[in-house]
This record gives sequence, C-alpha cells and structure tokens, in this order.
Amino acid sequence: MARRLTDTEALLWSMEHHPSLSSTMGSVMLLDAAPDPERVRRTIAYTVASVPRLRERVVEPLIKVAPPEWVEDDQFDLDHHLRFLRLRPRATMGDLADFAAQTVNDPFDRGRPLWQWTIVTGLRGGRAAVVSKMHHSIADGAGALQMGAHVFDFDADAAPKPDLTWPVPEPEPEPAPGTDRRVDGLRAGADRLVGLLNEAAGVIADPGRIGLAGTDALSAFRNLAGQLPGAGQHGSPTWAARSRNRRLFFVDGTVEQLRTAARARELSVNDVFVAALAEAAVVYHRSVGAALPRIQATVVVSTRRDGDAAEHNAFLPVALQLPGSESDVDERAVAARTQVAEAKASLAEGGGDPLGAISSVAGLVPSALTAAFTVDQASRVDFATSNLPGPPVDVWFAGRAVEHFRPIGPVSGTAFNATLLSYGGRFCVGVHLDPAAVTDQDLLRRAIRDGFAALDVSTS
Repeated sequence: MARRLTDTEALLWSMEHHPSLSSTMGSVMLLDAAPDPERVRRTIAYTVASVPRLRERVVEPLIKVAPPEWVEDDQFDLDHHLRFLRLRPRATMGDLADFAAQTVNDPFDRGRPLWQWTIVTGLRGGRAAVVSKMHHSIADGAGALQMGAHVFDFDADAAPKPDLTWPVPEPEPEPAPGTDRRVDGLRAGADRLVGLLNEAAGVIADPGRIGLAGTDALSAFRNLAGQLPGAGQHGSPTWAARSRNRRLFFVDGTVEQLRTAARARELSVNDVFVAALAEAAVVYHRSVGAALPRIQATVVVSTRRDGDAAEHNAFLPVALQLPGSESDVDERAVAARTQVAEAKASLAEGGGDPLGAISSVAGLVPSALTAAFTVDQASRVDFATSNLPGPPVDVWFAGRAVEHFRPIGPVSGTAFNATLLSYGGRFCVGVHLDPAAVTDQDLLRRAIRDGFAALDVSTS
C-alpha cells in the first residue's frame, strides 16, 4: 500500500534537485576478511525482506498538491542495489576512502529504491569493506543504524540468514510444534541491538529529550528560523568557495578518552567533539595566516522518541556561533554546551515539530525557491556535525568480524561535514569535505588531530 512521504522526507527528496544539496549519507564497514558472496546476498535479501522501505521507490504526483508517495517497486532487482568490486593491487585505505566518496556522491536512480551496498575486496592483509549509501529521505542516521541491525550477527558462529523472499509473511500467533524459530530469534537479536542503540542515543542527547508535541506549524517555523544563521552572519572567507566535488578522510580514537575529557570539563561527549572541530578550524586558519574571529557551525540534535520507527527522520540542525582565534578551546567548548542547551530549551518551550514545520511550509512553494534559501543558509556554515552511537557490542556481517565503522555524512552546501560514530570502545570521525572550500585536506586532517589533542584525546 502506498504511503505519502512526510513533509520532512519530501523536503529531503526535493532538495536534491539542486546539485549542491545531496542528502545521501553512507558508511564504510571494515571486515577482517572477504565474505562469501552467496552469504552476503542472502544477508541483504533477508534485510530487504525485513525492512519494506528498502523495496519502495518514490513516486511524485503529477501536480504538486500533495507530497510524493512511497510505492512498492514492482521491478525491484537486488543486483542493482548489491554490488561487488575488487580494488587494484596494493590498494590503500586512502584508495578505499576515495572510492567511498565517489560512490556516496554518485546520484541515485530516482526511479528505484534509494540505497546501495558495495562489497569491496582486495584490501591489504586480505581484508574487505562494505560501502553503503542511503538517501536521507528514508531515515536519519540513527534510523539507518537501526535498520542495519537486521544485517548483523551477534556471535562469530551465527548461522547464515534464512533464505527469505518478500514480503515477509506475518508470524502465526501460535507456531505449530517443531516450527523453526530461527527467524524469530534473529529478529529478536536485531531488536536487542536497536534497544542498545536507543539507550546509547539517550546518553548522547539531553536526558530529558525534547518535547516536540504540538501542531502549531507557524510557531514552530518561527522557532526554527531562530536557530538558523541570520542575515549578516557568514562563515570563514577562507572556506567560502563551494563546488559539487567531494573528498573524504577519517580520524579514529577511543571512546574512553572522549568520556574522560568530557568528565574533566563537566561537558558532554558531543561538546568535546564540537570543541575539537572548532579548535581545528582555528589551527587551520592560523596555519594559512588567516583571521577567524568567529566560527559558524551546526550540530544535529536528535528529536527521536521511544517508539519512533527506524524509517523515520527525527532530527534538527542547530546553528552555533562559536568564538574564534581570540579564545581558547575550553571557552569554545563551554560556548557549544551553552548554545546547544539554549536551543533545546527554546525548542521544547516552542513545541511543535520544527523541521516538519519548515518542510510543510516549503511544500507550498516552488522547490527552486526552497533550494535557494537552503543553499544560502548552508553557504554561511563552516562545518556541520553529527554524533551517532553505533553498535556497543561486537557484530559480524555474513560470517566476518566487523573491525571498524566509518561514517559519511552529507556535506549539503557547507565547507565540510564531520560525523562521529562509535563502535564498541572506539570512535571514528568521517570528514566529508568540499575541496573548493577546504583546499588543503592534509592540513585539515592534522588540524583535527591537534583539536582533539588540545582536549587530551589522542587520534590516528
């Protein structure tokens, strides 16, 4: 049965008509060895059977009087979405990052479901990787991780996924004696991981969450407008140029060091993360002899509540204006904490669904006007941040151990996007940048490492 896109989903879908506003996100999952292709295919088929949204495409109305619809793709072809590639001999992790950036930024076929997985082999030491991409209209980052829970196994000796086709039949209320319960057990494992992800997300977000009940769209729209960069607020002139080109690199560290740094300063982990990036901006500009009186950034605040479906967008980008070169890293960390807390309090007081409100209003005007407004706002932002809790326990994919998760967030018109994703005891920051804005990628990488070091967090 067709279902209309929510206003937020429709906004994310329509924004991509502007080439600078791609909202595709992705990840690189590193495996200890190359998986068996047939087991991979069975794993992805099981996931597609379990998550209907992965079989649905977007169909737009002939006249723009209602949002587009999610419709079952009656020509769904798993081989279009699941691909296998072997890198050239002696390929490096840098080669893998380049491939991942190209893959994530290749446009989707908008007549098909909006996701793709590529199994990459040929890495040194016999390792392999999974490069995934998904359009933001399907889900936010937290929702994508929950949907991915169907992909994983929870012990090294897990049996292959059941050979399922779609749609998955409804389970019988009372299974007959002797019925194989392995499918139910696998789903229970996925539910367990989803619960752990939700619990971890509660630690990162404000414990009280954000009260976003209400229906006054105009009030919520005005509330959201107060969180955006205002007229006269511009980012760094050094990072002002914009293009459709993208580059990608990763910075890794330990979660315990992040938590220790946060506890020592009475901050949250996210405050430390944002402060490290702000310090990196200062270091970068100092290195090129440029002034940076203030830093324009955004931080994603999760509005996800218990019971929200995985295929759901529940987030809000909040604008931060942080002190620049004349301040130190601790002052920027406190400024980030204060501004995020004020934004959350303002949103809770204002009620409504702010992103849904602006999406609803945007649905009443031509997409070109909404895109122009969004591009203008994004051009004022130096960097965007997002912080996601990944699996807190070891997981396996198609019989192979997952060694690392590396995130790729959408740049969406900013100078760069930095997304932090934790997995077990480690974290990875994926830095997805516009090379027209950040012309020295190696300098930014060193600056980010220096930014974390200023907060007593070692990275590699």
